[in-house]
Order: sequence, then C-alpha cells, then structure tokens
Amino acid sequence: MSYLLSANVERVKAGEFIVLNIYDDAGQLSEQTVKPFEGYKAAVDLIRDELYVLNQMHFEAYTSDPKLYGELLAVPGVAVSLKHRDQTADTKASIDQIADVLIELYEIPPTKPLAPLPKWRKRLFIMAQKLADTLKGAGKYEI
Repeated sequence: MSYLLSANVERVKAGEFIVLNIYDDAGQLSEQTVKPFEGYKAAVDLIRDELYVLNQMHFEAYTSDPKLYGELLAVPGVAVSLKHRDQTADTKASIDQIADVLIELYEIPPTKPLAPLPKWRKRLFIMAQKLADTLKGAGKYEI
C-alpha cells in the first residue's frame, strides 16, 4: 500500500490556504501541512517537496478541487482521484482546528466589514467607562 495524500484549498474568512494531510502505509496521519495558497503550481511543488522528504515518489492523492486535480494529473507517479467533498472532509476539519491561529498569524480581515458603532451605543459605552473609572477611584486604588 502506498502513501495517501488528501489535499484541498480551504478558506478561512478572506484567506485561502493549501491543506495537505499525508497518511502512511498503515493509514495513520503522518504529516499535516497548512500554508497560504499562492497558486496551483506552487501547491503542486509543495506537495512534491513534502512527499520527497518522506521518500515517496509514487503515492495516491485525493482532492475535491478540480483545478488541483488537473495540475496533479500532469505529475508523474501520482495516482490522483477527484473525490466528493465528504471524502476529503479531513482537510476542512484540519483547518477548522487552527483557524483562530491562522487569522491572528496572517492578520486575515473578516469577509464582511463590521458595521460602524451607532452613536447611542458609543455614548452609552463612554458613560459606562466613566462610571467604572469613578468606582475604581480614578487610580487611587489597586485593582
């Protein structure tokens, strides 16, 4: 049995990442890679580099991305299959586990900008801050 690669381009808010899950001969997850997506050619190069490090020149690859599938077809030694999204759900689960870290690390903006704070809420917030400062003693006490 050969190594199995599950690869997809996944979204986290407005950012895209290439997610690679590599399973060994026993079916155990041996390596996981998540990097910013820089194009399909770069993704194929990353896949080849990752499996070269594991000394695997011939391997199976599952993907749900038709463009990635097309690029992997041109790579010798790769038995690539276009699978349904359910069969490659491990890539989505992998990126969901570290989404918060990726958002903070790469400073990914939200997909939809937040609405401006209404004036009445801003005034209420300022009044609550002033009340909290008064209760603290305006720096007289240690909190």
